[in-house]
This record gives sequence, structure tokens and C-alpha cells, in this order.
Amino acid sequence: MRLRTKYTQRLPTATGLVLDIPLFEGSGEIAHDLSGKGNEGSITGASWSRGEKGVCLDFDGINDYVDCGNNDSLDFIDKFSMESWCTFVDDDLNIQSYISKGKYNDAVSSFVFEITRDHDRFSLSIKDVYIYKDDVVNYGSNCQMFFRYKKDSLGILYSNTVAIVTMTTYNISIPITTHHVFIGCNKDIDHDITGIISKVRLYNILSSVNTMKRRYEQPDHDYCRGS
Repeated sequence: MRLRTKYTQRLPTATGLVLDIPLFEGSGEIAHDLSGKGNEGSITGASWSRGEKGVCLDFDGINDYVDCGNNDSLDFIDKFSMESWCTFVDDDLNIQSYISKGKYNDAVSSFVFEITRDHDRFSLSIKDVYIYKDDVVNYGSNCQMFFRYKKDSLGILYSNTVAIVTMTTYNISIPITTHHVFIGCNKDIDHDITGIISKVRLYNILSSVNTMKRRYEQPDHDYCRGS
């Protein structure tokens, strides 16, 4: 189904933006990257739908994912930020990987964002250091997840602009790996998801709190309708 016409990134592109997947297409097997870095995602299995925030991809927990490749622009060393808009579903899958570049809690992996149903847990790992918070997953509602990390400075995971967990160890460099960036599944360990994803952004900088709040209040502000 064709749910929207072509959209483009407003200029100038946000500082440090290396992956911008707004999932506006509504049809097809390509998720276009509007960052200008050419990190288009190849869609496997996931179906186009319409969620609380508009057009989205629906993942059924059986080998659905978006592969955004391993372009050099997706290598982070000492800082990065991640934004995703997700609707989490309470079902039989326990550990679900929403965005990943490598294995969870692994010394040669870049990052993994997951939920664990048994504990209603959000967790995020960089290399083999991870943070988590139990009893915080809100099922059925669209949610902005934001993670900000800078070596020797901070690592904070936010849900709808509220800080829910902070790293106590953040003196680690992010490994440069051959792993691809996957949305909706961790292909390295087959952690699929059942849920909806409507937007994903990655930055190679420490994004500001104001950027996070603006994106929460006006999630489509940076896009304009094309022809």
C-alpha cells in the first residue's frame, strides 16, 4: 500500500546525523536514509502499516528486519546518540532487539538496544558494558527512546525525554566492527521483535537534550513533502 508521497530531509541536515530512517515510504523493500550518508535499509519480512504516529513497519517476530549495512559512517569511537520510535508488544518473545550493531554484552560489538519481557526491562549495551532498568516498558503505546553516550562523560537512556537509567562505567571506546546495523532484529543472535518501529536515527555526536526534546515534541519537523 502507498501511504505517503515522497518526503525529503529539510536542509541543513542535523549535525552528526549518519542514519535517518523515517519509514515514510509505505510500500516497497527499501527504507530510505535521509542523512545523506547512503545507509539505505533493506527490508525483509516486515510489513508496512499505520500506527499511532503514522506510517511504520510492523514486525511479527519471525525473521523480520531492516539491514542498514556497515558503511564507515556507522562506525562510532567515543560518542554517539540513538533515537527510535517504537511500540512494544507484550507477547511470548522474551528478549527482543530493536536496534543493534553486534551482539549484546559482547567485547567486539558496538551497541544493542533491547527489551526483556520477563522483567519489563529496557537495556542497552556498548561493547561488554550494559545498563538496564526493570519495570519500565510501557506496552502498546508509541514511545521515543533516546540514548546519549560520550566516553569519559556520560551514558544515559531516556524514554519520552525522561532519563530512566545512567551508566556508572562510561570510559569505554566503541569498537569498530564488521557487524551491520539492524533494525527490528539482532541477526547475530536471532533476537527478533514483535512490535512497531516508525523512526530510527543515529548520530556520531553527543546530541543535546534540547534536540531530544524537540524531536519528541515535533517528530516530523525536519521533513518536508516532496513531489
